[in-house]
Amino acid sequence: YFLLVETFGDVPLVLEPTTSPTFGWQRTPEKDVYTQIIKDLTDAMNVLPATTADFGRVTKGMAQHLLAKVYLTRGYKSYGGGNSDFTQAANLATDLITNGGYSLVTSYSKLFDPTVSGFQKNTEIIFSVQYSTTTASNGAGNYLQQLYLWDTQSITPIGRSAFYNKPNYVCSPTPFFFSNFDKTNDSRYSATVWDAIMAQTSGSLTRSLDNQKLSFVAGDTVIYYPATAWTDAQKLTKKYFVINPDEYRKNFFTLSRSYPEFKKFRDPSVTSFTDGGGTRDTYIFRLGETYLIAAEAYLKLGDPKALIYFNAVRTRAAKSGKELAMQASSITIDDILDERARELSGEEFRWFELKRTGKLIERVIAHNEEASAANSSGIDAHYLLRPIPQSQIDLNRGDFPQNSKY
Repeated sequence: YFLLVETFGDVPLVLEPTTSPTFGWQRTPEKDVYTQIIKDLTDAMNVLPATTADFGRVTKGMAQHLLAKVYLTRGYKSYGGGNSDFTQAANLATDLITNGGYSLVTSYSKLFDPTVSGFQKNTEIIFSVQYSTTTASNGAGNYLQQLYLWDTQSITPIGRSAFYNKPNYVCSPTPFFFSNFDKTNDSRYSATVWDAIMAQTSGSLTRSLDNQKLSFVAGDTVIYYPATAWTDAQKLTKKYFVINPDEYRKNFFTLSRSYPEFKKFRDPSVTSFTDGGGTRDTYIFRLGETYLIAAEAYLKLGDPKALIYFNAVRTRAAKSGKELAMQASSITIDDILDERARELSGEEFRWFELKRTGKLIERVIAHNEEASAANSSGIDAHYLLRPIPQSQIDLNRGDFPQNSKY
């Protein structure tokens, strides 16, 4: 219901089992849906166990984390409780951090590095979706490893590589995303993406800068993405291709774009380029986000404790010896959104985060030039809700209004 109401606004509120066809649904005001969500999660907190021997089952912590996020979200709304909701969110998140039995993993990379034994069952995970190495119980499998990739298969020395997993053409990070990291002090950039792509087989490619044929064998660097732009003269000193940050969305060979590939969700269990049935778990809620929920709630309350929880996340993310350089002395809501992008890239439902904070339209225009250009007539508030699927409206025999401007 939290996802439904944030996506569509007013939705039917169903509190009893449906045992026969119903065609006369009415849209319940989202204010009332939120009241029910909070009741459900509060009830769940009171009956769920704090721990479970069967990792992956729902615990009190899962309900508490989600309830904190629900209060945080409602606090922004005209019908919400304002500071009362922010106080609830802050108290729930702080209690979960302090008394929930969870703790931040010492190294950010260990949360996602598949070479670390047992990396998916750690002290930070509050709730995750389980996948299995047994095909019969793995459903369609996890294809998260296929997202945030560009297609290297036409690049001869790389080809159809299971190592880089098969791309699924639905998500392309913006150049702003890559620029958002402090690559000198923050370990999360190198834990999230590869700044170089390596040859998987032997092959040759011609570089357009000097028309030179470059030859590669397995293990050689084929493409390198520097943190800051190189001159053409610098590029020509290397026996590989160098793509600057301002070139991520320019043509590369026959491709429309090339950018650092995501390694955060790489799945070594996927041994075929065509196999999407990954076995890695998907993190739904983890303590790193709980800290940022607390920071945002305290920020909305004007409480200086916001900085404590914000900096706790940045301290964990710091490269060795760079902890002091990663500390912020003040924060805004934009700082929190930037931090969420670094900490939770590919994990959070970004659209919901931008909508909650009232920053969706502003930041799309500022940081996503393709989306802004595609909406040349203007990005306005009607984009804060998705359209009701017409099939649902057609199936209903009563009045079921579409959202505005759709």
